[in-house]
Amino acid sequence: MAFKAALSGYHQCVCDFKLKCLAALCIIMRHPVWVYSVIVNTITAYPPVTKISYLGEIMSLLGRKTLCLIAGASRGIGRAISLAIGSCLAEDSDIILMSRDKSALENVKREILRKSPGVFVYICQCDLSKPSQETFLDCLRPLMNLRPNNHYDVSMVIHNAASIGPIDRPALKLMNSEELTNYFDLNLTSTILLNNAFFQLCEKDFSTERVCVNITSGAAYHAIRSLHLYSAAKAARDAFFRVLATEEPGIRVLSFNPGPVVTDMQVEIYSRTFDSDIKMWSRDGMQNQTFQTCDYVANKLMEYLRENTFQSGLFYDAKDQTVAFKLYLMQKQNQKLASEEK
Repeated sequence: MAFKAALSGYHQCVCDFKLKCLAALCIIMRHPVWVYSVIVNTITAYPPVTKISYLGEIMSLLGRKTLCLIAGASRGIGRAISLAIGSCLAEDSDIILMSRDKSALENVKREILRKSPGVFVYICQCDLSKPSQETFLDCLRPLMNLRPNNHYDVSMVIHNAASIGPIDRPALKLMNSEELTNYFDLNLTSTILLNNAFFQLCEKDFSTERVCVNITSGAAYHAIRSLHLYSAAKAARDAFFRVLATEEPGIRVLSFNPGPVVTDMQVEIYSRTFDSDIKMWSRDGMQNQTFQTCDYVANKLMEYLRENTFQSGLFYDAKDQTVAFKLYLMQKQNQKLASEEK
């Protein structure tokens, strides 16, 4: 504790020194007071926590004995994350794959064990569209009791399960309350209840560190036509996990945005969206290979977990494609204006 306190004091001194230098620079350059204010707020809002991670390999969240639950593990990004993390954990680790597609989960399990025979993999067939705290506890408890008195270095849950929603019509055409309830049951309520069931079973003395990974989306913060419910659910999940990070400092919370990825969901966006611009953006991204692959984003997530320098509760992404989407629309608009002028 004394060592951590000394480190904290060191970083505070460095931060204070930087602020004094910037203040002097603003005076010399005759910048207005608001410039200095913006700089101060930026520096103090993001403390230099990254330097602490390089003090020892033990800070990494990978390469250690881990219990890892992956929700939505049967295909796409969830499958890629399952395969990637299986190769990154210490032997004798336990991985629980959750989805309603048992056959697909069995295939993922075989692939993990082929690459990483030293880990244990369990199948948890569960319908996340029907959330229930009791159901989740009943699904997880038997699997976690298969090896009683087992202590882990890390207990981790990765929330990947999601659906795109009714993107065939605009927001003002959403008039069915049952449809809305069903959507948020799968994409919000089940995430909260599963998360809480997991950490109810993985209490503070269950493992040295506890980690929650929320697979989010840039759509939570950018208005993308037709992705109304998807955006709303992702934004709500992010808000929930930000609060969790402040309430539970003992749980490391990472909200990770893969960006646009070539998956079945992306194909669904292209085939079902009512918006022509979104359809072209989705088609071009897949055809021109400007969207990421599942393996790329899974490996990027492993980098975040390996380095363990992220600030708990904040939003991180694999590669910022939300700006690229805006530029894409601007480019199309300019092309349209140019053709009209001709």
